[in-house]
Amino acid sequence: MWINLRRFSIGCLLAWAVLAVSSGGLLAQGVLVIEHDGGIMPIPRPILPQPRPRPIPTASYRVKAVEIDSSINDQQARVQISQTFQNTGSTVVNASFLFPLPPDAAIDHLTLMVDGKEYEGKLMPRDEARHIYEDYVRRSQDPALLEWMGCGVFQTSVFPIPPGAERKVTLEFTQLLRRMDLTHELLLPLATAKYSSQPLDKLTMRLAINTTAKLKNVYCPTYSVEVERGSDHQAIVTFNAENVVPAADLRLFFDIGEELIGASLLNHWAPGDDLGHFLLLVSPDIGHAGEESIPKDIVFVVDRSGSMSGEKINQVRESLKFVIERLNDHDRFNVITYSTNVEKFRPELELASEANKQAALGFANGIFAGGSTNISEAMSVALPLLADSERPSFVVFLTDGLPTAGETNEGKIVQICRDHAGSHVRILNLGVGYDVNSRLLERIADAVRGRSEYVRPSEDIEMYVSRLYRSIAAPVMTDVQVTIDQPDWDAAQGPLAQQLIPAQASDLFFGEQLSISGRYRGHGAVRVTVTGKVGAVTKSFEFPLHLSPQGEGNNQTFVAKFWAARRIGQIIDDIDLNGQQQELIDELVSLSTKYGIMTPYTSFLADDQPNGLAVNDARRARALATDSFGRLAETSGVAGVAQRDFSNRLQSAGGRGGAPAGNQPAQSSPSAAFGGVELQDIDEDRAVATQNVLSVGNMTLYRSGQTWVDASCREIQLDSLPDDVQRVKRFSDEYFELAAGNSVDENLAFARLEAGDQLLIKLRGRLVLID
Repeated sequence: MWINLRRFSIGCLLAWAVLAVSSGGLLAQGVLVIEHDGGIMPIPRPILPQPRPRPIPTASYRVKAVEIDSSINDQQARVQISQTFQNTGSTVVNASFLFPLPPDAAIDHLTLMVDGKEYEGKLMPRDEARHIYEDYVRRSQDPALLEWMGCGVFQTSVFPIPPGAERKVTLEFTQLLRRMDLTHELLLPLATAKYSSQPLDKLTMRLAINTTAKLKNVYCPTYSVEVERGSDHQAIVTFNAENVVPAADLRLFFDIGEELIGASLLNHWAPGDDLGHFLLLVSPDIGHAGEESIPKDIVFVVDRSGSMSGEKINQVRESLKFVIERLNDHDRFNVITYSTNVEKFRPELELASEANKQAALGFANGIFAGGSTNISEAMSVALPLLADSERPSFVVFLTDGLPTAGETNEGKIVQICRDHAGSHVRILNLGVGYDVNSRLLERIADAVRGRSEYVRPSEDIEMYVSRLYRSIAAPVMTDVQVTIDQPDWDAAQGPLAQQLIPAQASDLFFGEQLSISGRYRGHGAVRVTVTGKVGAVTKSFEFPLHLSPQGEGNNQTFVAKFWAARRIGQIIDDIDLNGQQQELIDELVSLSTKYGIMTPYTSFLADDQPNGLAVNDARRARALATDSFGRLAETSGVAGVAQRDFSNRLQSAGGRGGAPAGNQPAQSSPSAAFGGVELQDIDEDRAVATQNVLSVGNMTLYRSGQTWVDASCREIQLDSLPDDVQRVKRFSDEYFELAAGNSVDENLAFARLEAGDQLLIKLRGRLVLID
């Protein structure tokens, strides 16, 4: 969507960019195009920290609110999008509304209303629309509109907006969803609202999904949506935020199937990559939640040492009450508290009967803080309770400090856990505060296929415990293994699917979604097999799915960055637990550079390099990263916790709800809306915006003086460019010829340039310098 303003000067507007999860073929992103004194004004850039100051225009407009409603029935979506604009200037605005349409958009019954009045419009095909976009760029000397090269456009007649007045623009249309195998995809415009002088007061979306076949995975890679599953054929997807700058368009995937579980295979193989990337999603059938939930055994191990006194021990009591009250009748449980000594609620596991739960609540009320921290003894008592269990078994382990009683050696404590925990036991760690030995928790999690989370001093323990318990409340399949193959695949080429993350077997729970990232070679029809234990019975489910060939123009490019983020987190874990290996450090630097995922160990990439990227000098990059990894010796304190939490968040990128890829800023951040990348300050445990790195679609740009350098050109020295470099002046005929053949991401890189900037980029195998 964009609005064309005549005879009006607009300023303080947020400018153009996208998150890495954005991709080609977006339904609509918008901008204000301003005609003034017979010309076109450049589109104002965002009010963000910049290397060079800009003049700030005097007038402005804002988008106050965006509301999206959609009713999806199988492959057809009925959509209504409302945006409330406010003229904050002193002159009447005569505006027309433009809605860019991608070439493959299957849209019908498109209607536009302004404050309830329908306005006529004209639909222009892509060739005619291209001349409009190019004309605006030439006349304004501003490349922002290159984003829509190749799109058609729907344009309305003019309507007025008086000074201070608001206009609610409502667009209604019916869209046929894209479908691949059993997976459906919906794209809806949200990023258009970033072109506003202020953040939105309110952003709301509600999408109702109804399917004839059973609904399985529901997945959004761009926003952390809430999914409410009313039945096995229905879901309500919602997102609500205030004071927000939308950073990306909404992308929603869902699939259907009749088995106990469902599987979706999102994938992309970029030109020039040796292997493709995929994201496999596995979800259980919601309709079986009541009848198929597997009985589980669970032991809560709670630190009550002296450092837990005050509000922390109060929150622990309330956390225990929350989970005890929600145990299923067929579950078994126990509660163990520890300080200098260890105390058990009952000698053995107890069935979660109402009487036993009430007794456990009384035990929880009697917990008080005092004494040292005897982690080794607590584990030695808790784990044998689960040794003979044939059920899914969990230890929820909570601590806020270092081991100070009993065995205090890290390695020996981990060995105690390994010796007493069978292959069926998972230890789920909650580290509270900054005094906890975070490396010990990670080593325990690694030894027993568990995981760790960290509660900051200002955060609520109860919230973390309740969220963790909900994620494991109802097991449906344990020891889940996944294979992807083809009947005629030649094993001599190596495995079809490889470098899977997580690499180990996982468990699947009702209400949760298992996501596995990986690489692939080969393409076409594949068989995805999911095998695991349903109770004591091993079951397998097969799904006929597809992998795209190299260079195919699908729009699921975000899966590559999700895999890269997970792999970087995996490398950090490996170095933390097993020591530095040069091959791993080199791989981390390479992935961090290519995908713009800044880590505490590659922060030097965000420095403004006067002659290109720091990785031009491989020896220097290696030395800087190696030195930075020395910080992993800090096992506790702010930096110790921040480093390990950062690694864990990377390894969950693209997980349930669509976690950001690596260190992309939050969805409400103006920096995120315009391609910003953040650094993790481990000493302050906070994210810090950088001015010298941009994530542009699936590309990464680095600032070197006045030149933005695409990561694919990192081997080029700027003071000695090769003789065959193609030098192109901005807004020349040659420039527009390049733009016409560019991908969406490449044109996004063009659009990011400001006056005085240069861009060094590889286009279709040729090195190009735009200036």
